[in-house]
Amino acid sequence: MRRFSAIVDQLAASYGAGHIYALTPAADWNAWASGGGRVPSYQFIDDGRTLSIRARDGVAPLPEGATLVSFAGIEADELRTRVREAVSAETESYLQQKIPGTVPVVLWGMGLEAPYDIVLRDSTGAIVEIKDAGIPAQRRRRPLERIAEDKGSGGQDAGDQASATAKPAADPWSFRWVGDASGDDIGLLTWDSMRSGTEAAWAKELDRVFAELSSRKARGLIVDIRANG
Repeated sequence: MRRFSAIVDQLAASYGAGHIYALTPAADWNAWASGGGRVPSYQFIDDGRTLSIRARDGVAPLPEGATLVSFAGIEADELRTRVREAVSAETESYLQQKIPGTVPVVLWGMGLEAPYDIVLRDSTGAIVEIKDAGIPAQRRRRPLERIAEDKGSGGQDAGDQASATAKPAADPWSFRWVGDASGDDIGLLTWDSMRSGTEAAWAKELDRVFAELSSRKARGLIVDIRANG
């Protein structure tokens, strides 16, 4: 199932649509996690050009200025290609946002296990090798479990490896005033990502925005969702 899941991920991502994706087989992942499965101790970042890693909280930091050469025997560029092929997204920003949580699943689908061999090149050009024992993998909830449990947990997915270890992301929306020769009296509400767990904050933000629009007697409102994956 691990191998098959990886193939299905690539197939879904090939459509390039953010709302077409495959769910990780929770039963297989959870059996692996319960049996001692471990994910990397480092978070993966894609800046649009290269794949890099950074230490999670509580993990020893990497050498300053070090670049990733290979991970688990896979060249950094090849791993970046494989991960990007497994992410279904319409925009580059949304794709990059999904990378940290996707890498552990891609490595799992490839059958790779800890310890992970990491090869870096430091700022002087010297090669640095690290053997990463990883951190315990956390269980993944099935969709119906997530819906039921989120009602009592404030929308936080405790079973999501990335959300459990990564720092909270910034709100995926923003508001500002724009206009023309007549003045800056048009509101611009930008919504970059429809992430689960942000519903309450989004509702509060909408209340604030519409109150401001009313008080300033806005001439119009533009809602920009072009960056939504």
